[in-house]
Amino acid sequence: MTEVMVKPIAAVVMSSPTRNSARLIAYALTEKDGQAKGDRFVAASGINGCIPEFGEGQFRDNRKRWRKDGTRTVKVQWGTDKATGQPTYRDVTEGAYVQAYHVIQSFARDGAGALDPDDPDDWEEGHRLGQELARSLAGDHRRALVVTQVDGKTGCVHNHIVIDSIDKATGKSFASSNVKHSVLSRTHDAVLAAQGYEQRNELTSTGWELKEKSEQRGLDKHQKWSAGASPSEPEPFSFAVLKERIRTVLEDTGYTDFDGYAEALAGVGVVVEKRGKKGRGLTYQMKRRGADGEYIEPSPSDRRRASRLGRFAMLDHVEETIQRNAELAAQAAPKPAMSAAQMRAAMASSLDDALAERRSESAAALAAQWEQERRAEEMMAEARRAGFEAAMAPAEPSPESADDGVAVADGSDADGPDAKLADKVVLDAWDLQKRRLRTPDRGAMRSAGMGYAEVDAAIAAWRALDEPKTAWEREQEAEQQRAVETVEDVAEVSAPAAADTTPAPAPATAGSRAEAPSTSEVRTAAPHESPLRKRRPTREREVAAWEQMVQIDERWRAQLAAGEPLDGALAKGLRSATLERYEDALDTSVAFELWRRAAKLAEARRAVEVHQDKALADAMRAEVAAGDHAWDGEPSTLAELRHEATRRELTSREKALKSVREADLEVNHEDGLERPPNAGGMER
Repeated sequence: MTEVMVKPIAAVVMSSPTRNSARLIAYALTEKDGQAKGDRFVAASGINGCIPEFGEGQFRDNRKRWRKDGTRTVKVQWGTDKATGQPTYRDVTEGAYVQAYHVIQSFARDGAGALDPDDPDDWEEGHRLGQELARSLAGDHRRALVVTQVDGKTGCVHNHIVIDSIDKATGKSFASSNVKHSVLSRTHDAVLAAQGYEQRNELTSTGWELKEKSEQRGLDKHQKWSAGASPSEPEPFSFAVLKERIRTVLEDTGYTDFDGYAEALAGVGVVVEKRGKKGRGLTYQMKRRGADGEYIEPSPSDRRRASRLGRFAMLDHVEETIQRNAELAAQAAPKPAMSAAQMRAAMASSLDDALAERRSESAAALAAQWEQERRAEEMMAEARRAGFEAAMAPAEPSPESADDGVAVADGSDADGPDAKLADKVVLDAWDLQKRRLRTPDRGAMRSAGMGYAEVDAAIAAWRALDEPKTAWEREQEAEQQRAVETVEDVAEVSAPAAADTTPAPAPATAGSRAEAPSTSEVRTAAPHESPLRKRRPTREREVAAWEQMVQIDERWRAQLAAGEPLDGALAKGLRSATLERYEDALDTSVAFELWRRAAKLAEARRAVEVHQDKALADAMRAEVAAGDHAWDGEPSTLAELRHEATRRELTSREKALKSVREADLEVNHEDGLERPPNAGGMER
């Protein structure tokens, strides 16, 4: 098995929220005092549609869209009153919500896994890793800005990542728990691992070796004391001498644990102690000699923490040195001779490893063979299916059979297509009713219990027989005929009864009105029960809309089957949201007509908004009320009708027409009438 080579990387991350994204973005992109144009950053890019030059505008527009652009005023300490010594405050306006999150990703500049701040290739790699971290944090619908810089105090390659707190798709705010330091660190390490890097976590604010301002002065004093210039004075402290003694011990290979390291330091006049709750900190003390040559009592100024000396003196480097010495000691130690039992065990272990590798190779070869056999079986099955369809295709009649003039009954020829199988074909009701296309519905046939092969064979036989009428079509025709006969029977029975019992018309009086069913109501009595009746809503406020949909589904279906005009009054006040909720349970033809009606009403509304043609809009609404849903330019598919009915915004062409139409109107403020410019031949 080939091992994947990983590259070391040393990087840290930190984060903080901000209520002023404009200030944060300006800090990341704007040059500091004294910098030339373009010196502030070496790379800048956006995630999820963010453009660096317009990032703040995009963030602001997104906040306005989701109504999270409010502000608040807070008091912040601004200084101190010199006369009273009391702190002074000023009012600062900031966002009412957190506007963005600031993530800083910084890479080491030296050591293992460092990125060179002077190498443009390392700039590009650091920027790419920043983009990957931004994508992991921002997701698919949150804008983010990534700016790579090398102009910091430490000179490290680092990224400023600004993440918009508002999701542009849902309006939800960013979860601050995602940038909690422990969570953010794990996310960062996972991103680096996915990019082929191994996190070393060696980046700290401490350089490899640090200096103090008075280091040279202290070294000069110590050199004069060593030369005997002032024998009566004690040995002076020197920061440089302390570091030199520690380096000398680190180069030694005679110790293999921390206690040995401490003894070696004591031999050169240095005391080391562990500090901190976890014992990861180190403190070094330089032992100074007095005039008599003995060590004197140490003072606090003789002590320095390892972080003040440099990383070479910190515990991580000390442990690496101890590990190095232990490995050298193990290599130098003579290896004991192996006994016969140990040799047999080693040989057995090698043999086991060889057998395991051989079994693994055999298993891989067997799996590959099985895969080849499976593919061969699939190819053979596909070939058998193709041959079956070719055999079921209608053959060209030969001249001899044409001259015989012998008629063959449907399905009676054993070598021909199976008529009984072809009779099982179910057609697509939508294509048949709206487009007059007889298209097989494979899904309906599968729902009826037919297998995939049986469906393919039935369709092939049906086409071979020149697409005869199927059992499904005959059943549909019978159902429509029963619906028409039921409507006619109801009308014939109701008409004589109404003629016998209805009295002569009397003059209408206040408060009284004759209540009799209209002819259209009698003729549109529903002969079937809508599936919606089984979906009565539990909320009382939704019952009225549900009852309206039930009546529309039952009556319109009967009217469509009988070829009668639709009763537009039933759909008065129907909302598109109600139609979308119950559409799946409606009859297909009824749903199509309802979407035609909704699209026509939407077109009437746009006729007023775009063309200011109220007469046309009123005419279209009157046609809808009469059950006429056709209009010029209406879409032909259900999806397009649904889109036209539900869209609220105007298209770019409609907006242009609307702006031109409004510009052509001139308002006379004296009489309040609108006239086109230059009306009546008046000069412009």
